[in-house]
Amino acid sequence: MPMQPVFSDLMDVAGALCGRPPVFMNRLSVADGIKVMEAVSAFLEPILPTGEK
Repeated sequence: MPMQPVFSDLMDVAGALCGRPPVFMNRLSVADGIKVMEAVSAFLEPILPTGEK
């Protein structure tokens, strides 16, 4: 997963999590795709930076 994922990256993750191939995820309606993005995004919150502090 890239540091700055795009829509298709998130859909690939969502498909893998629910056991669906990319072709299935690509056929979702816009409304369903938005709901999937909301669910996946909740798991990908920004990571706190690491360092000396």
